Amino acid sequence: KTISIGVVRMANIDPCINFTRYLLNNNLAENTEIKAMAYHSRQVLLMRHSQEKYLDKILKRHKSDDHILNDDIIRSHINGSNAKNIIFVLVATPVEEVGRDHDFDWAVIEPSSYRSFIQLAGRVLRHRNIEITKPNIAIMKYNYRALKTGGKKIAFKWPGYQNYKDDLTSYDLDKLVNTKELSENLDATNRIKKTNSSELADLEHKVIHQLLTNYESKGPESMQGWLGSDWWLTGLPQQYVRFRESSQDLTVFLTVESVFLEKGDRGNTVEVAKSNIEFKSLSKKEIKNLWFKRNYAELLEEQSKIIKLDLKKTALIYGEINLPTFGKPLTTQEFIYSEQLGLTKE
Repeated sequence: KTISIGVVRMANIDPCINFTRYLLNNNLAENTEIKAMAYHSRQVLLMRHSQEKYLDKILKRHKSDDHILNDDIIRSHINGSNAKNIIFVLVATPVEEVGRDHDFDWAVIEPSSYRSFIQLAGRVLRHRNIEITKPNIAIMKYNYRALKTGGKKIAFKWPGYQNYKDDLTSYDLDKLVNTKELSENLDATNRIKKTNSSELADLEHKVIHQLLTNYESKGPESMQGWLGSDWWLTGLPQQYVRFRESSQDLTVFLTVESVFLEKGDRGNTVEVAKSNIEFKSLSKKEIKNLWFKRNYAELLEEQSKIIKLDLKKTALIYGEINLPTFGKPLTTQEFIYSEQLGLTKE
């Protein structure tokens, strides 16, 4: 049997979860099976920690792949399958691009920016020195937002550098980058210096140039603000300029009884979203094709014993998850929560 481990980078969480579910239900060619899991930020903290701990173990490949073949989960999938080819797929959002020391065999990238190509490429053969004889990274011709809106709305944003419709002449990647150049060498050259070989990279240079030369700005989001003020003496910039733009999330906590709680002002808790969040389990087929299965109740009980607190108090520490309300009343919104896949908007 032959196995490979790859990553599909999706720009946003809902398509990430929906595509993972598609892979879990997909019947591929004969003698080929996919084992998939979703990796993103809209998951209960403890569940995400368990997943990252597992991925960090499996995808450290400096010495050999023996630990992968000896892993109980990988081995159970291999032994339980009649397929000759087994493909392990991590469907991830840009969380995989930041701070993850993972080594994949291949990658498929939904484009958001030229930077996204470079960052994801840094996760392919990251630890191993192997001669490349055939392509191992694919970049989609369009991103999902462009396809969904028919190119009528800003597509390379959230994440991305596009602020206005006319920032780019097209959403077709064939027209935004030099595909021949990319096929031969994917590196950071076009982001380090302006080469005019990529309209997508040129946009990023333009946005950064505007940010650095906005001499009227005094805030901590600008270079001039730091040069002319004493922001460095305070902790305020971390509050005013978030690493990722906030969508005005509501922070809640999931209990072992599948109840979402919000912390009150005086340490009390209030049950929320009782009729707004639908709990959805995976089918038998989806569970069979799920790469890595977790059990929230078991993980919570394990942490409860370690920190010597009851399950509810433990959940109020490790059961955190953010609901993307975008500043609107929670009662007007619908969500779906899957223990294995995370949270999506209805």
